[in-house]
Amino acid sequence: MSSIYATVPKAAGVEARLAKAKPYMGIPQSNLTLLLPLVAVVCLVVPWGVFVLPVCAIYVLLVVAPMQLKAYFATVDVSADKSVASIKPVEKLTPLEDREFDVVVFGVTGHSGFLLAEYLVMQYASKGNLKIALAGRNAKKLAAAREKLAINSHPSALDLPLLFADSSNDASLEDMCMRTKVVGTTVGPFLKYGESLVRACARTGTGYCDLTGETGFAEIAYAKYNKVAVETGARVVSFTGFDSVPADVGTIEVVKKFKAKFGKAPAQVDCVYSKLGGEAAGGTIDTVVHLLENGLPPTIVGKKDQPTKKGEASMTLPFVYYNRYAESWTIPFFMAPVNSKVVEWTNNEIGHSPKLSYNEVMGMPNISSVIIGSLLGMIGGSFFVMKATRDLIFSMGWLPKPGVGPSRAKIAKGYSLATFYASSADGKCVESLRWANIGDPGGFATALYQGECCVALVKDSDRPGPRPTGAGLTVGMCIGADVMLERLNDSGFLNIV
Repeated sequence: MSSIYATVPKAAGVEARLAKAKPYMGIPQSNLTLLLPLVAVVCLVVPWGVFVLPVCAIYVLLVVAPMQLKAYFATVDVSADKSVASIKPVEKLTPLEDREFDVVVFGVTGHSGFLLAEYLVMQYASKGNLKIALAGRNAKKLAAAREKLAINSHPSALDLPLLFADSSNDASLEDMCMRTKVVGTTVGPFLKYGESLVRACARTGTGYCDLTGETGFAEIAYAKYNKVAVETGARVVSFTGFDSVPADVGTIEVVKKFKAKFGKAPAQVDCVYSKLGGEAAGGTIDTVVHLLENGLPPTIVGKKDQPTKKGEASMTLPFVYYNRYAESWTIPFFMAPVNSKVVEWTNNEIGHSPKLSYNEVMGMPNISSVIIGSLLGMIGGSFFVMKATRDLIFSMGWLPKPGVGPSRAKIAKGYSLATFYASSADGKCVESLRWANIGDPGGFATALYQGECCVALVKDSDRPGPRPTGAGLTVGMCIGADVMLERLNDSGFLNIV
C-alpha cells in the first residue's frame, strides 16, 4: 500500500487538482437550483422549532449555561500558585546536539499521530534526513502502529525505535524529552492531557509542537511554563496544524506584501475560504465535546513579566455578509475564533500592523445557500449540544470517535483554497495572497504543517523567529513566516503566492 504522501504534485499539480475541485463545497451556484432544498429545509424548521428547539433551550438554560458561566468567571492566580514558582529545569540538561533523536512523535497510535509519523517518514526519515522515534503508552499498540506505518509509508519505518511514555507519568515524559530535540504531539484534548508534556519539554529544553485549537491551553502554557522554557531554551509551539498555520503565517505574509506595495500597514485582513474538501477527525470533535461539557479553563490572573504589545489585532465576525473582495456571500468560518486569537497574539509580539482587524469566513455561492447552511447548522447544533442526542449520534457512527478519522482515500482527495485580502480602512488599497493545498485540511495538511514545524525547530534554529524561546508560542512568533512559507512551498503539496 502506497503512502498518501508518495506522489508530490508540486505547484502545477496542486493548481491542477484545485481547478477540478468544486467551489463552495460543491453547493450549486444557482438560486433556482437551490429552491427545492430551501423549501424542504424551511419545512423541516417548523417541526424542529416546535418540538426540538424548546427542549434544547431548556437543556442549555438548566445544564449548559450554569456550567459555562461558572467556568467563564473562574480565575486562577498563578502568582499565588506555589507549584508554578517551584518549576525548575531538570538537574542535568542533555545538550540538544547530544540527543539521540531529532523528532519523537507522541501519540502515533491515534489517527493524527499516525499521519504525522507517515509524513515525517516519507519526506525525511526514509531519505536519511531525520532521526525519528515513535512514542506512546501502550507497547502492543505502539508496535502495531509501527508495523502499519511500514506498510503505509516506507519499509524502513520498521526500524524506528519505540519509546514508552504516558501523559500521566512525568518521569516517563522527561525521559522521552531528554532523548530528543523536538516532540511532535497529537495527544489531545490538550486541556485534558497536554499540560504534563509542556512541563516536561520546558524543564528539559526540548522543542515542542502540538496541533491544539484550544487557546486556553496555550495561555496556561505561557503563564506557567514560559519562564522555565526561556531558561532552558525550550521552544514550546502550539497551533501547528490547520489550526492555525494558514491564518497565522498567511496574515503575516499578506501584510508584508501590502506594505511593500503601498508603503503602509493594512487596517483589515479577510481570509476567505472558497474551496474546502475534508472531514473532521474524532480528536477534533472530542475537543469540542470536552469544552462543551467542561467549559473554558479558568481565566489566568497574576501573570508576571508580560511583554509589551508591539501591535494590536481584533476579530471582525459579521454573521452573514457579501465580501466585495472575494465577490461572494460569506458565513463565519468555524475556526475563526481560534485563528483570530492566534493572529492577535502573533501581532502583539511582532507588530507587523499597529492595529489590525482580522476576519475569517467561508465563501458561499448565493444567498439561498447561506440560508440553508445557517438553518441546517442550527438544527445540527441543537442535537449536538444535548448529551442524549449527541451520544446517539456517536453510537450511530455519524461522527467519529477519538483516535479515528476519515478513510485514507478521503484524506488524500481533500483540498482547501483560501485567499487573504489585506486592505486599507477605506478599501481603496488591496493586496492578496493565495493559499492552495491538496489533502484533507484536518488530516493530510495538518500532519504536513505540524511535521514541517517540527523539522524547522530542528534544522532552522539558525533562522529563529522574533521570539525563539518560551512557552505558549505561535508559529509566527517562534519559527517565523519566512521559514514556514519556504518549507511549505518546498514540500510540493502547497502553492502559496
